[in-house]
Amino acid sequence: YLISAFSTNGIQFAAIADDPVLLNCIETPEIYDLDARPKNFNSSNNLRRKPGSPNSATGELIHIVGRITDINCLPIQNAVVSIWHANSRGVNHYDKNIEDNQLDPNFAGSGRFVVNNLGYYNFITIAPGKIGDRAPHINFLVQHPDFPEFTTQMFFADHNCDNCADPVLEDFVSNGLASLLIAPFTYNDQVIKTYTFNITLGGLQLFATEMPAMKITISKISPDFKTIVMGLFEDNETVNDGGVLQGKQIIDNIKQFSDFNGSFGEFSSTILPEGKNVVVVGLGKKDEWNENKELNIGGKIYCELNRLKIKKAAILIEGNAVNVAYGAFLRSFKFDKYKTKKDEKITEVEEITVLVKDEQLSNAERSFEHLRQEGESIFLARSFITEPPNILYPESYADHIKKELTKLGLEIEVLDKKQMEEKKMGALLGVAQGSSKEPKLVVIKWNGASKEQKPIAFVGKGITFDTGGVSLKPSRGMESMKYDMAGSAAVVGVMHALAGRKAKVNAIGVVALAENAVGGNAQRPSDVVTSMSGQTIEVLNTDAEGRLILADALWYTQERFSPQFMIDLATLTGL
Repeated sequence: YLISAFSTNGIQFAAIADDPVLLNCIETPEIYDLDARPKNFNSSNNLRRKPGSPNSATGELIHIVGRITDINCLPIQNAVVSIWHANSRGVNHYDKNIEDNQLDPNFAGSGRFVVNNLGYYNFITIAPGKIGDRAPHINFLVQHPDFPEFTTQMFFADHNCDNCADPVLEDFVSNGLASLLIAPFTYNDQVIKTYTFNITLGGLQLFATEMPAMKITISKISPDFKTIVMGLFEDNETVNDGGVLQGKQIIDNIKQFSDFNGSFGEFSSTILPEGKNVVVVGLGKKDEWNENKELNIGGKIYCELNRLKIKKAAILIEGNAVNVAYGAFLRSFKFDKYKTKKDEKITEVEEITVLVKDEQLSNAERSFEHLRQEGESIFLARSFITEPPNILYPESYADHIKKELTKLGLEIEVLDKKQMEEKKMGALLGVAQGSSKEPKLVVIKWNGASKEQKPIAFVGKGITFDTGGVSLKPSRGMESMKYDMAGSAAVVGVMHALAGRKAKVNAIGVVALAENAVGGNAQRPSDVVTSMSGQTIEVLNTDAEGRLILADALWYTQERFSPQFMIDLATLTGL
């Protein structure tokens, strides 16, 4: 059952699979009635000896170890854990009413630790004594930018009699949460008691939207670049560079020593005598050149530059070079933030400069700025789609939509389960009832036109994971069912783009978010549900859940907003 083990500062750490707190990640109870706390915490994790003191504090040496996670059991990296507690005589050094002769001159009183990438912390300290009628305990403060400040107290499993009489711990007995505050112990190799206290923070850890680091700039045609990418159509002998880059000479050179003929996506490269690196890409037949091919060739250029380990390059392409750059920009999206080790061997393009004629410079800059905004909306949608389902579920998804879109002035409204019950959304609720994750309906509003103008509406299916329900899907390929919310992500991306471009239109986005899970309360084939419209629906296959949640979402949108028209986006299968 051992998942992982490691050692730091001589303290053994182990994550055990049958640890109920670590496995289930039940939210740790918060305690606000704490002992007097220090204004400033000692920066060391060793409380047994005050900095500069030659001796150790009086009392039994103990170790405190644990892990800080969110409710998805993911480590909260770089969380700051601070502790403080009484000395072995039960005296809190930060109590203003305590006399100096009651203090232990060698006891630090407090300590601090920044958790590692797996969320683990450790402290070396002494066993605290009782303060009045309180059981021995340790005060904890956990801080992280993505969470509210969290405080609680840890109690000791080998002080059961004291724990039973503790007035603070007593408050958590009736709801069964007291056990989450009591730390079990083992003995390490040096026969020192090591107490394990895992802390699970409630709320939602914010995930960062994946945005490419690649920079796109626009410049007039110039030879002042170490690497230049040129485009050549099949029947052309040269590139249209105004003579600045000696394109004909370069192309002649490449054709003389290779089989390059300019077919679409073909690459060849050469190094000029002055050290300049020239990459030539085939554009195919000129009469077939269009916007889609411009985007496509941009992506191919990005991949070729990566293959050649070129970090910076300029692009000279006949036609709409900005579209080519946009294709490279879109291709630069990656999603690797959950990888423990990044592939350091991969060289990624850092900057691409689009070369245009002087008279095209201003228009090209404006054009790409619009495309960049559109691209960021696409990356937002891609990030949502690619997130794992233990991170992106209805509640967290709704929160992140709100976080990302309110920045652009969009109005966000989130309907919870109770509100959906009041509106009699039986079709949507029926799909969600088998999951422990409650459904959400997110309404996104963009008001870019006059109030009199009816909005257009985009309605998206957001099944954050689809097992098929009781009509269970085959296991093969089920991991891809996290993509069943792609329609909703497209709606979010569209609304983000409209706001980013300040579109002069009124638009509504509605996304229905739920998990289609297998559980004791899951919907069954032959169940009959009543949709918001009053129409009854017999469920013959629980894996046809998309049309059920859309039925309520579409009806809600039509009834509330009376849009000019509705566009629904969904991953639907079957007839």
